[in-house]
Amino acid sequence: MFAEREAASPWGNRLAVMAGLALVLASGILLALTARDRTGAQARPATATGAAAQTGATTAAAVGLELLSLRDARQPAALTITGLVQNPRGGAALSGVTVTAYAFDDKGSLLASGRAAIDVTALAPGDESPFVVSVPVTDAVARYRIGFRGEDGRVIAHVDKRQQAPVAVNW
Repeated sequence: MFAEREAASPWGNRLAVMAGLALVLASGILLALTARDRTGAQARPATATGAAAQTGATTAAAVGLELLSLRDARQPAALTITGLVQNPRGGAALSGVTVTAYAFDDKGSLLASGRAAIDVTALAPGDESPFVVSVPVTDAVARYRIGFRGEDGRVIAHVDKRQQAPVAVNW
């Protein structure tokens, strides 16, 4: 009569309920994240390489800039590169674009680089802008490369759209 009966601890049931709630909560979070990733991927534009892989051609919207002309002139202490770029009609508005030129010797070693802003500070779709960049170099330059960056420092892809003379002429 005065002896207490041993009762099972209620913590076993409580832990099972907490584990079940944690599992349901984790499943809900995982489901929400995967649903958001799927809708975000559909809304995001394709990159230039992704568009080319999916459609077989690069679209104007996937390209950041089009290089329309490029010339260079050599002075004793510098290589000056001038050109013209266009923001494609289907492109996004760009601002604060800079051009960087890299000069290389005949072995492919980097000699020097130069950087300058393009002339038009804000490029709407379809707009063109000239640019001039000077590379301080006294050695013989075998080749050079140019690249473009946005105001946030990200690389802006470009496509060479220069009119080039044919390699061979049919007689």
